[in-house]
Order: sequence, then structure tokens, then C-alpha cells
Amino acid sequence: MNYLFRQDEFIVQHIGIYLRDTYDFNSDSTFEQMFPLGVWSKSRLLSKAEMTVYMLMYNARENSKIAEMFPSLVPVFNDDFRRYQKRHQAGGDFVVYSDVMWLKVPAGMKTPMPW
Repeated sequence: MNYLFRQDEFIVQHIGIYLRDTYDFNSDSTFEQMFPLGVWSKSRLLSKAEMTVYMLMYNARENSKIAEMFPSLVPVFNDDFRRYQKRHQAGGDFVVYSDVMWLKVPAGMKTPMPW
């Protein structure tokens, strides 16, 4: 092998794909008025299944059932979070990334390095 003319290569074995989304608390859509960011108390957060039951009762105004099944838990909506941000000058928007899905590329995929 002639090392004088050797060219470095970048060999690709896997490609990672992920999703990126911003969580900005801006929307006032009907959906987000019906379904909160979460339902929680100081001691716990409801699961998605529990939150669905809670919100069905909440939207039907079944407050006594809510108090019995979910004592001290409250829904928190986008506008609640925005008021908290303004009052306390804390809490910001954030970015959420999915897990990476790794895909194996065909053998022999090589790219010459530009230097």
C-alpha cells in the first residue's frame, strides 16, 4: 500500500433517527382546554389511564366523585403554567427528544474524508 496517496474513509455502520419537539405551553386549543398538562398533588401524578377517568368526570362536573376517587389532586392546564411563569419568573419551555431508532446501513457504505 502506498501511504503517500492513502485517503481516510468514514465508514457508516448505523444511522440514528430521532424526533425532536418543543413543549411551549402556548396553545389554547379546545383539546388542551379539555385535557391538562397533568393531574397531580404534592405526593403523586396520575397515570394516563387515571387522568382520562379524572377528566371525564371533570368535564361532566362530577366533583363529588372526583373528591372521593382522587382526593387533593388537581388538573394543571397551559394557562395555569403560564400564570406560574409570570408570577415566579421561573419555568421555561423545553425541548423533548425521542429515543434513537438505530438502523443498520448496507455493508460497505464508505465516505471519503474531505482532507
